[in-house]
Amino acid sequence: MILGLLLMITVRETLSSAAASRQAVAASHDRISRLDALMAALLEAEVGQRGYVITGDESFLEPYRKALDQFRSAIVILAHIDPKRADALTTLIREKLAFIADTVILRRERGFEAAASTIRSGRGKQLMDDIRVQLAGLEEEEHRELARRETLRAANERIERLTIYGALAGALTVVGIAGFLLRRELHFRGLAELKARRQTDYLRATLENLDHGVALLDSEGRVVEKNAKLESFLTPSPGAAADAGLDPQIVAAARAGAPLFKVVDHDDGRFMEVRGSQAPNGSYVVTFTDISARRRAENMKAAFVSNVSHELRTPLTSIRASLRLMVGPLKADLTDRVARLATIADRNAENLLKLVSDLLDLDKIESGKMTFDFAVVDLNTIVAEAAEMNRAYAEARGVGIAVGLPASAVQVKADAPRIQQVMANLVSNAAKFSPEGGIVVISVEKGNETARIVVHDSGPGIPEHFRSEIFEKFSQARSSDSTKLGGSGLGLNIAKAIVEGHGGELSFDSRPGDTNFWFTLPLSTPDRSNAEQLAEV
Repeated sequence: MILGLLLMITVRETLSSAAASRQAVAASHDRISRLDALMAALLEAEVGQRGYVITGDESFLEPYRKALDQFRSAIVILAHIDPKRADALTTLIREKLAFIADTVILRRERGFEAAASTIRSGRGKQLMDDIRVQLAGLEEEEHRELARRETLRAANERIERLTIYGALAGALTVVGIAGFLLRRELHFRGLAELKARRQTDYLRATLENLDHGVALLDSEGRVVEKNAKLESFLTPSPGAAADAGLDPQIVAAARAGAPLFKVVDHDDGRFMEVRGSQAPNGSYVVTFTDISARRRAENMKAAFVSNVSHELRTPLTSIRASLRLMVGPLKADLTDRVARLATIADRNAENLLKLVSDLLDLDKIESGKMTFDFAVVDLNTIVAEAAEMNRAYAEARGVGIAVGLPASAVQVKADAPRIQQVMANLVSNAAKFSPEGGIVVISVEKGNETARIVVHDSGPGIPEHFRSEIFEKFSQARSSDSTKLGGSGLGLNIAKAIVEGHGGELSFDSRPGDTNFWFTLPLSTPDRSNAEQLAEV
């Protein structure tokens, strides 16, 4: 194709060059004929001038008027031949025409003798002789240019013939090469088609042996390929007629090319996980997986955790109450060793009770049973109380707490105990990871529609590899201090669920020595009563 294109360009350029040479030769002939015509027109104008002077008949001036029109069109042609000589000739022709005009005027106004006297002065003849010299020079120069162009035209015509012959030969060569390449391409295409058929057979066998239902849809959501297993996933119950169609949501996702994930609960107790995604070739792939066994196991696990957590909370509460008496009012009656052991037991009972509470909260979140008791509260009060509630924990680790609050109240719609729970998690984490002597800074920022609470610490920061999973369940950064710092890995997951349940957002910005966890809460509407806002909630 490239060779053929080059041949076409070469032929076109050659033909264009030959045509340009022929046009140049024709233009030279045209200019020479125009120069001759100009000289003839000047002579006729001179004859007409003398005829008018002798006879006084106006009809003799017609050649003079035509000469004026030819002179204007000839100026452009003269400039193409020799600009300097053209300027001189133009001046002479103007003087000659002006001389003729003067004699005509003299003949009209003063009669024959006045005009004849001017003609006898020889000025008109001198001008005509000078014009002849200039025109002869221009014609000679144009004849030389014509000879050069004739030579160039002949050369271009020879090149034109050779190029055409060469192009024909090149075209035959291109056709031959193209035929060879086409035959070779057809051979390799046949091999590729054979390989593709084998791969298709292999993929078909693989699809039929999968334990998943698989369907390939076109851009209109129509099934173009599927495996036999798919029928069992589309059949509501054994023995029922197979549904040849798909869920309208799947068809809509295929038409939009949007990713799809959902779990379908069948009437027969089965759970089907449906996933859809756009394939690179523009088709849409949908997979159906039976997750009934996994769902039953998850439900059993969730029920077990929920039951165990509830069963543990009551005895743990009693144990901790007894231990609080031992490390409190009854401590004076204990020996130092027993008091120390009671303190350790109390601290571990508190941690265990917190873990049980976290597990119960997690169960509520996953089952959708976590509820909030919304009220219009002052966020400054909640933050100040959270700082005081966690100050002892921070001071035990050698860390201080500083609070920065706006001068005016910041009213939000919130469940105060749940926000205290979020604050406790963020402040305790900040104190846990702060260096000894560090300060945890809590601040409240009031915006137009939301309030922003920021908890800052100067700890080592969050590792880059851990940032994407920090809010997941049971997630803890892998470090040498993980055992020493402890924690269940549930706090941030629960805190995020609480904040999002309030219509806010929980996130962080972190680098070594500067970590900020922040969350937002919607401000309450100032021009409505608390009762109206609570009714809306």
